[in-house]
Amino acid sequence: ELPPERVVALAEFATPETVDDQLRRAQLGRELTVLKIDIDAFDCSLLSAVLDVVQLRPAVIVMEANVKFPPPLQWNVGFVPGMALGSRIGRPWGCSLAYQAAFLGERQYSLLHLDILDAVFVRDDLWPFPWRPLHPQEAFEAHFLHFVGDSNFRPPMWDRAHSLLAGAKGSRSRLLELARREPLIQDKSTLRGVPGISLAPWNLTVGAYLDA
Repeated sequence: ELPPERVVALAEFATPETVDDQLRRAQLGRELTVLKIDIDAFDCSLLSAVLDVVQLRPAVIVMEANVKFPPPLQWNVGFVPGMALGSRIGRPWGCSLAYQAAFLGERQYSLLHLDILDAVFVRDDLWPFPWRPLHPQEAFEAHFLHFVGDSNFRPPMWDRAHSLLAGAKGSRSRLLELARREPLIQDKSTLRGVPGISLAPWNLTVGAYLDA
């Protein structure tokens, strides 16, 4: 348990435009042990601001992964002011495990574990384990797709991921085509509900399967 003098609470909306000032006011310094991001929004854009703009180098990074987009799908929601957001209200959100692994791999972080929704990455120069880092596809299959246990979040997301993979039948182009349908429908629904609102900018690509 941390002593009170080491706890700083900022009840503020963090964006890539504000996080530098917020971290400075929190007086975290440069030696950050664990960074956890779970905002159901532009998670990886916020992470990019922390790593590339603020230039923090946490030892461990924990990210909620949008597991509705299974590897090798690389899904990411960007940031623009005034954008429409919210995973709970059927709008595009977050970034997929494959996107996180690719993004953080370029910054010398490797995947340690996927805890149903939360992915744990460790800085390469601090990797303390005798085993190799996980590939996002094997982590996804072991700790989400074939997970045995109860989770309130797992059933609808599992159904979505499983149906995408089953429908694609190993075809990367088919997988990408199927995966694009839901966010396109969400965008249309958002524009109908709130005319003139800024849509969340997103991008979706597909990499190679692990056994390709």
